[in-house]
Amino acid sequence: MTLVLSDVDISQLYNMKSCVEACEEAYRELAFGRAPTYTRRDLIFPTEQSDTVYRFVTMEGGIQSMGVVAQRIDSEKVAWRSEQGVLKQLEIPVTANGRYVGIIYLYSTGTGELLAIMNDGEIGRMRVAATCGVAAKYMARNDSETLGLFGAGWQAGAQIPAIAAIRGIRRVKVYSPTDTKRKAFCGEMSSKTGLDVVPVDEPIGAVRGMDIVAAATSSREPVVKGAWLEEGQHAGCIVQSELDEEAWSRADIAVISHLWKSEVRAAGNTERFSPSHYVHPFENIGKEMGTLTGLLKGEHKGRENNQQITMFVKTTGLGIEFAATAKAVYDEARKKGLGREIPTDWFTQTSHT
Repeated sequence: MTLVLSDVDISQLYNMKSCVEACEEAYRELAFGRAPTYTRRDLIFPTEQSDTVYRFVTMEGGIQSMGVVAQRIDSEKVAWRSEQGVLKQLEIPVTANGRYVGIIYLYSTGTGELLAIMNDGEIGRMRVAATCGVAAKYMARNDSETLGLFGAGWQAGAQIPAIAAIRGIRRVKVYSPTDTKRKAFCGEMSSKTGLDVVPVDEPIGAVRGMDIVAAATSSREPVVKGAWLEEGQHAGCIVQSELDEEAWSRADIAVISHLWKSEVRAAGNTERFSPSHYVHPFENIGKEMGTLTGLLKGEHKGRENNQQITMFVKTTGLGIEFAATAKAVYDEARKKGLGREIPTDWFTQTSHT
């Protein structure tokens, strides 16, 4: 039987520790040639609104040790708009009742059968945060207890449990531009995690005295200034441009999740709306950029002492991130009996092309 899991189901299976472990295994398998994968591929089409496009996104990847392959598909409308002077990507619901279309197909490499069909929302943010957690495991100080977080949205909500899964975090300071959203987020995350999560009124307050700094915003402009960074800190971000050029220049060790770029095929003059276009102009920051696979193989150095400033950027996703996280969720769902089963025969056939 094929298991169908909704975002509601997956939210009840939220185990960030297992997701961090799964993503670490996925990148380790990739490092040793046992996890063939693709980065994202976008097909982009214009819409009636000049600042909005339709985008069809796919990613695939498989992990030998886990015996799975996953394909992630998004059918979405996106816009780039300025909010409070910051350029942001906005996802627009594709249905009249405010819903989005994102699906993951999980297959067995042993039998070839379709194991599961899942919504990709919760898994999408879990795999981003989990990958940042893997990097922090090797780059943050072992005695790290405090986290400064930029962002109070969807992705930011996953960063706290991911970092807490690999370090003994006891206190979190959060900055985002909107006061009411920032305070509501802190209250929600305090309740969910049991940690002391508090808002700060100024962005520097989320950096000063913190052991780890994480940026999880939708901004394509810097939100963390290098002048604020302190000795011994680890800083991570989802988009390279969330940290300014001075921040990257101050890094003793800088690591990126991978060096591949997304592929874009656009109808008309719409390629400018692809995330791959909004890459900060300093791809070469004057120092060697390590990769997560190189870090796991020992080809790149991790933290060597408690005085170094280390940095990590979680760039465009890989299919193996979805495969690893989906497999962890699938295994947990089978243990707990969650989800809906449908006949696997619905997805098989007697003919073969």
